[in-house]
Amino acid sequence: MEQDAGRHARETRVKIGQTVEMATSPCLAPINSRIAIVVPYSHLDTIPFVCDLSEHLAARGYFVDIFGNEEAGSMPPEFSSDRIRLHLIPGFLGQQRSASGAPSGCRARIVAKTSGARALPGSPRARRAASRMRTAVGALDLTRQVRWRHIARVPYGLVIGVDAEGLVAAASLSKVAHAALAYYSLELLPTWDLSSFGERTLKWREAPLSRSAALVIVQDPSRARILAADNGIDPRRFVYAPNAPGGAARRAPSRWWHDRFDLPDDCRVLLHAGSVGTWTGIDGLVEAARDLPDDWVLVVHSNHRRGDAARIEWLRTHAPAGKVFFSDSAVRRQHYRALLDGADAGVAFYIPGRGRSTMTNITSLGLSSGKFSYYLWCGLPVIVNSATSLGELVEREHVGIRIDSAAALGGAVRSVATDYQRFSDRAIQYFNAELDFTASAESICMAVDQLTRERNMRSPLQIGEGRGC
Repeated sequence: MEQDAGRHARETRVKIGQTVEMATSPCLAPINSRIAIVVPYSHLDTIPFVCDLSEHLAARGYFVDIFGNEEAGSMPPEFSSDRIRLHLIPGFLGQQRSASGAPSGCRARIVAKTSGARALPGSPRARRAASRMRTAVGALDLTRQVRWRHIARVPYGLVIGVDAEGLVAAASLSKVAHAALAYYSLELLPTWDLSSFGERTLKWREAPLSRSAALVIVQDPSRARILAADNGIDPRRFVYAPNAPGGAARRAPSRWWHDRFDLPDDCRVLLHAGSVGTWTGIDGLVEAARDLPDDWVLVVHSNHRRGDAARIEWLRTHAPAGKVFFSDSAVRRQHYRALLDGADAGVAFYIPGRGRSTMTNITSLGLSSGKFSYYLWCGLPVIVNSATSLGELVEREHVGIRIDSAAALGGAVRSVATDYQRFSDRAIQYFNAELDFTASAESICMAVDQLTRERNMRSPLQIGEGRGC
């Protein structure tokens, strides 16, 4: 039995059209004790919800299959439990995008077939466009269901879709596997922020599926209100889980960056970790680094996502000499805390833009910033900008400094250094009281237990047509 469990947990990389390797003993665990998590991204190791929840579910006795996108340069996560299995699929859910940001793959083909000048609502042209959209989306669903049939040889008890793309794919799998459906909304997709036909098509699917989901997980009540009002979701289905790692916060300084860049012992580090997209305000932060105190430097760390190398090279050529250091080496989440411990403070800017993910999703950031949570997890005071709701939180809870623009970065660092211990202590206290994923995981696991128990009350023939047993 233990040997079969280990075989179930082997990491599997799946190519398009290839059948997923399944456990050879499908009745090893009770029926419906398997859970699938469908993630439309490649950077799984940087999404604490996916990794930490999987570990919690495995510790509770569930088998967990994670489906995600395989991308060159990305580092797949490693798990401590042999009940967790990873499936990385190249081009999963059409996640490659063109230089203009337009979707490619299946979604691009839908847009190509149905795009054009916007028609008046209710006009014959609009009705024809809607019909073509339903046909195209229906064909895509059928394609996904055929593919999922190779995977769902054993019925799942629950399928969790991450964000709108993941939810649509998860709904296809849940239909094939006769499983309950859950939705984890990491990025909001408000109707009023959509600008392209492709985005509206995605929203056309996300809204009704989110209403039918048995469980909807979001970071905090403020983001839940936006999602509920936009999609018409029953508020009783919400469970809150801040985008944060699990475990108690503490301050344990390390020499990670001093050893990496041969910094002087008395040098202090301001860390910018994560994406280097323009929406992070990194251009202004790099330029403002010239105003940092003499004993402070800015370290920009990116986990080597697609396109980051060119951005970092450009930033490097514009950085003030001796004040900014760049790191683009991928680091597993098991070592990420030591990396953060090597800093003295963190900076997290969010610049609203015109894209679907940089409007309401950013201005109403709430507790969805993983960067912010990770900083506080390591007792780092944080410097944020005023453009999002995160600025109000930082100022109210005294966990750092809120500034209006990157031009004020030097002054903010001086303020942090002057009262460092108080800021660090408050960061730890706030994380342990409000952000620690451990408490959220328990609530989610209890909801999952209830859902799977309800499905286990059916007979295997009702749930999975008796397949595999």
